[in-house]
Amino acid sequence: MRPTRFVSLPLVLIAVLAPGKAAAQSGGFGLGVLAGEPTGVTARFMRGGNNFQVHGAWSFTQDAALQLNGDYLRSGELDTDPMMPFYFGLGVRIKFADDALIGARIPVGVNHFFESQPIELFAEVVPVVNLLPDTGFNLNGAVGARYYFR
Repeated sequence: MRPTRFVSLPLVLIAVLAPGKAAAQSGGFGLGVLAGEPTGVTARFMRGGNNFQVHGAWSFTQDAALQLNGDYLRSGELDTDPMMPFYFGLGVRIKFADDALIGARIPVGVNHFFESQPIELFAEVVPVVNLLPDTGFNLNGAVGARYYFR
């Protein structure tokens, strides 16, 4: 599947499923699932514009293995649509393949928070620069949902 279709489908789903005004999420702890590359569970800790997310997931690529990700994120709003916040950040990936892979992640995504429910839908694309044991480049991408406990 081409990346443009992969990213545009979640945006269409968000637009259809979430009519009305989006609520600004300023803090809390969210727990949920993500599907794509990798697929698994996700958690996000929010405090204003400073966010931390972690994924514990399974990678289905050539080196299929458990993958742990941790990212520091900054949030903002798209000028074209203030109802669709975006985020970007920097993080680390550890993939437990035959030879453990360690890399730097650069997540970029969009998310939507519902006004009446503590639920977040998100889609992200993540370039990954492999650092150890060899250098290289990967592209991860996923869609997901989190429920926030307040």
